[in-house]
Amino acid sequence: MRTTLILMLIGLATGCSGGGPMSWEATAPSTAMDSNVFHDANKTAPSGTSSLPGVGGTGGPQEAEQPVPSKVTERKIIYTANINLIVDNFDGFEQKVADVVSQHGGYLASSNLDRMQGERRSGRWTARVPVDRYEEFLSAVRQLGVPSSQNQNAQDVTEEFVDLDARIANKRRLEARVLELLDRSEDEIQHVIEVERELARIREEIERMEGRLRFLKDQTAMTTVTISAREERDYVPPEAPTLGSRLGMAWTNSLDRTTTFLQDGLVFFVGNAIALVVWLAGLCIAWLVLKSVWKRFRRSAASA
Repeated sequence: MRTTLILMLIGLATGCSGGGPMSWEATAPSTAMDSNVFHDANKTAPSGTSSLPGVGGTGGPQEAEQPVPSKVTERKIIYTANINLIVDNFDGFEQKVADVVSQHGGYLASSNLDRMQGERRSGRWTARVPVDRYEEFLSAVRQLGVPSSQNQNAQDVTEEFVDLDARIANKRRLEARVLELLDRSEDEIQHVIEVERELARIREEIERMEGRLRFLKDQTAMTTVTISAREERDYVPPEAPTLGSRLGMAWTNSLDRTTTFLQDGLVFFVGNAIALVVWLAGLCIAWLVLKSVWKRFRRSAASA
């Protein structure tokens, strides 16, 4: 009898990890979600009762009082942003960025500076800022220079978050059952080894899912903002083009193309000067030979 129970439990563990239609996670997701994700609602339930269907209390009426998941579950969103700035003077700009990040409770995850001398010094910083200071931080960064471009992204990971929470809860219950059966097992050593192997696999899956859950919690708690800046003196933001500006731009482009064409032609002739001389010499010799042949032909024709 104990052997049959052990084999049934191993089959249940295998089905749980397979993700098929008969898996543990597919047959009981609502209980895991109610008991883990919506724990805030359980805290507000009266003493001696439970907000879960069929657990404690009177049963039937409490099922109708279950909270709606979409209202109870807090949205889990990963915010990221990229902002490009143009600054008139790059001296001290790195310290300004560090000060703004520190003032908003964040930290610099990476920094990359191009300190080449000249008019085009640039830098790139990746900042992690608490999500509740996100908009305030972006406003402060825009004050450090002239924003040339900016884009923001929001990725909703609530569904993955809830799914991981429910799957971890299911795996924990399965782990507890395996441990209970292992403590009471008095069967053959081969069966005990099989149960322990399944227990190790279940714990490995739990650790992997918990690692992913910790990553999502970190990404949703702290936003990631990438700041890029370049130095450009006397920068004037572009304005809407007028007819005069378009004509002037077309004339400038025409001059630039003509100058480029002449320069390319000069470079071509200089680079192929020897070959051109050889070709010209060959053409001259061929022309002289043909001219001589033509004169002889005319003389022979006239004498005939």
